[in-house]
Amino acid sequence: MTWTRSWRLAVRAGRSRTSPRRSLSRSGPGPSPTRRTGSRRSAACEPSAPTRDAAERVAALGFPATIVHGDFHPGNVALAGDEAVIIDWSDAAIGNPAIDLVTWLSWSRNEPDEQRVATDAWVDAWLGAPLGPNNPDAVRAAIDDIIVVGAAYQVVSYDGILRALEPATRYTMAGGATSYLKRLEERLGAAT
Repeated sequence: MTWTRSWRLAVRAGRSRTSPRRSLSRSGPGPSPTRRTGSRRSAACEPSAPTRDAAERVAALGFPATIVHGDFHPGNVALAGDEAVIIDWSDAAIGNPAIDLVTWLSWSRNEPDEQRVATDAWVDAWLGAPLGPNNPDAVRAAIDDIIVVGAAYQVVSYDGILRALEPATRYTMAGGATSYLKRLEERLGAAT
């Protein structure tokens, strides 16, 4: 089975199980990009103004808050015949589905054709979803903002994971946010 077919099956499987028939919340793009850790706010959880602006633009696209996988990539999709089974839901949350596009794209970072196919399949899947956005041109034009929002989400997620781990095991996840921080720097640097 080709990578493209695998992706399309995975998106279809994910959408059919995670895109709600009704919105869970129309109040914004999902969980706040800031959170409290104990009584101190984590510095990694403070979004920059360009990141907040990108989050507002993504929220305006009309994606419903829904269940997101949080770590959606080819390694977390098992193929059983012609069925895609999405596994490892340990990072699942309620949020903007843009998060899952970004984690998938991070696995094909040096393959622009694969990224284009994945992005097109993701956009097409969400445009056909109940309560999804209805303007494909606006969604495609916002891909840089979507990548910023998804990368920021992953940085915050990794920060929380590291804080929750016992100090002796933190090395297992220590570099997890690095690629997402680089993506933020690239996208936000290009926007200025």
